[in-house]
Amino acid sequence: MKTVPLRFAITLPFIVLAIVAGLTTYVMAKYTIESVAEKIGKQYTSEVENRIVGHITHATHVLPSLVEINRAAIKRHSANMGDLTLFAERFREQSLPYPQLTFVSMATADGRYIAASRDPHKSDSINIAANFFEEKGLLTGYYYDDNTIVGERTDEPQYPNYDPRKRPFYLDAVKKNGLVWSPIHPYVGYISLGIGMSAPVYDDNGNLIAVTAASMALNELDDFLADIELVESGFTFIAEKSGALIATSSNDELFTINKDKSMVRLTLSDHKIPALQHAGKLLQSGQHKLDVNGETYLYHVSEIKHKYGETWYVGVIIPKAHHHQVLKDYSMAITVITFLLFLSIGIVGSMLAWHIGQPIRQLEKAAHNNDLNAISQLPQPLSAIREVDSLGQGMREMADSLTNVLANLEKKVAERTSNLKDENLDLQQKSITDELTKLLNRRGFNQKLTQLLQQAEAKRSCLTFILCDVDYFKQVNDRFGHIVGDKVLTELAEVLRHATAQDNAVLARYGGEEFAVVLPDYALEQSLEVIHRIQEALSKQTFGEGSAITFSFGVNTVGPITYLTTERLITSADSKLYQAKKTGRNRIVC
Repeated sequence: MKTVPLRFAITLPFIVLAIVAGLTTYVMAKYTIESVAEKIGKQYTSEVENRIVGHITHATHVLPSLVEINRAAIKRHSANMGDLTLFAERFREQSLPYPQLTFVSMATADGRYIAASRDPHKSDSINIAANFFEEKGLLTGYYYDDNTIVGERTDEPQYPNYDPRKRPFYLDAVKKNGLVWSPIHPYVGYISLGIGMSAPVYDDNGNLIAVTAASMALNELDDFLADIELVESGFTFIAEKSGALIATSSNDELFTINKDKSMVRLTLSDHKIPALQHAGKLLQSGQHKLDVNGETYLYHVSEIKHKYGETWYVGVIIPKAHHHQVLKDYSMAITVITFLLFLSIGIVGSMLAWHIGQPIRQLEKAAHNNDLNAISQLPQPLSAIREVDSLGQGMREMADSLTNVLANLEKKVAERTSNLKDENLDLQQKSITDELTKLLNRRGFNQKLTQLLQQAEAKRSCLTFILCDVDYFKQVNDRFGHIVGDKVLTELAEVLRHATAQDNAVLARYGGEEFAVVLPDYALEQSLEVIHRIQEALSKQTFGEGSAITFSFGVNTVGPITYLTTERLITSADSKLYQAKKTGRNRIVC
């Protein structure tokens, strides 16, 4: 019988298997990529679209609900139509939970108009707008005041001769004689589109009392689409039946205002992106394919039918080639990996066959004796084969090295253990320290506060917890930028350190511009002295670009023998801080 070298007997079958496996994988992938890629693409577009539809439904459902509620309330309280400020407070309270709302309003049959208004780009402030406080028809914005409801006039532009009875929301509601959607329109003075709903209110005799309305800004939908992580060259849009765009993921301007103040809306057909142009020609619910400049896109459209007749379309467009290429790359990678795997096994088998023999048995015997000296005493040279002899020499050198390593192992382990402890302590310290101010962060502070509360209870001593919030800090950021804002926060931390250096105080940056101070063993009178010291230090220093800074303080003193959780202690101080802010800032509420 003809014999063959052992390395060929081991290696050759694996090489053949690698070739067969690679070819099989390639052929299967070639015929399955197309169908699988299309299925994945359709599923992807459907999932993205469902997210958008859900978000739209959540954002717009509040409009008809509020209009219905206010319609009933105005009719029920029609005797109060002489003082519309009461309705303004109600409208403001309704706007608070819904940051997408821009206006909740009412226009009376005699031409008066009042609303709770919010800047479409700044959802944190709600003002009052009215056209009858200063002079008839002069639409003016006013800050909200807790006591008088209508406070000082804002710096927003005023609009003379404003008659709400000539506005579309009023005319459409009276014409429809029921709830009606207003056409999508740009807000006066803002680069943003809005949509609203209005309804007329009649008294028991059928006389028109007023029209109530609610409106939301659509730039929030634009931001939502832009934040969705799509595949490369993918697009999403929301449009009306006419193809006029409501929002897109491309961040393009959705309308222009002509010199005659007329509005021109951007439509899908007029869009600069070819894929969106083609989508505008096929605005029908379902799955479609678009051929754009030689590239195929998967296109899914869904229809949203709002209550009371408004209909929108949501579209998701992704290049078909994306999932196709991903699967193709994946399939090719599997083929190559399979081939390399079998080839590697063949190579390993060849190396094993090459080294089988007496020298290997000698090395194995020496290794199994668990005796480094036995390896060191192997014959030299071990074999005429260079590789085997080199292996033997390496084993001898390894035995010598292991002998030295074992001699020093205990010392190295001890050194490494010590280093790890130091590193661990450093990491623990960083995890509880605010990176900007070097004070405790909220996590570290909560741990320390729990310890201090336990100690106060055990010692039957007092403890004072103070929350400090920087007054009007947003103005610093808006005026000078966040870099200066961060510098101001760092300087404020230093003021707190110096002002409380003698009080054994625990300091922390509790939130963005909110600091916390704990004074162990301090009763309320002592704590107030510390706070006055902080205020005095603040008054003597300017911050950032020369700004004067004040704090509002919420103070909670407990003990002796008061069993409070940290949550209740913090909640109480936070409530007092809110009261200090609400009553004018730069206040101390105990």
